[in-house]
Amino acid sequence: MTTEQWFPLPLYEYTCSIPERKELNDDLTLSEFEHRPGWGADTHKLTPRPFESNVLEESHVFQQFLQYHVSQYLNNIGIERHDPYHIHNAWFTSTTKGQYAHLHSHGSDDISGVYYVSTNSRDGDIYFHSPHYVSESNYMVKHMNMARSITPKKGLIVLWPSFLMHGTRINETNHNRISMSFNLTFKR
Repeated sequence: MTTEQWFPLPLYEYTCSIPERKELNDDLTLSEFEHRPGWGADTHKLTPRPFESNVLEESHVFQQFLQYHVSQYLNNIGIERHDPYHIHNAWFTSTTKGQYAHLHSHGSDDISGVYYVSTNSRDGDIYFHSPHYVSESNYMVKHMNMARSITPKKGLIVLWPSFLMHGTRINETNHNRISMSFNLTFKR
């Protein structure tokens, strides 16, 4: 007898080498950060107009890095040739002591991701909620782990399906975590 896990969700992780990370970080241009109107003071800060802009427009090294890892991600799930995508938006996030990212999704895009520019690996894990949470009234689902976490590391990139609910734990350290988030949409 066997019990199979059906309908798994692919999450992709890759951690850069130190030289690779230096080249990528040198290619990125950080700007100022601000709180989003309507969000609490305990939430992270973002670059201005985060969901209408693309901080990667001039970062050609990072775009090549991203293209490679998107292809790896898709190859790993059996999509060897894929349609072109565009970066719908990209922004930097600053998370200081006492701040976090609330649970949310980027549902209308195809792939979302994060790249950790600066972290001490104790400044707030990213966590993901299972999409099966809508079935929590089911006896079996209620007893399953509905959330998984990834500890941030310098140079770590994580890619996931955009509809997946996620957030970050509270930064309880004095370190200011800097990450870059982005959303990709495939041409149809």
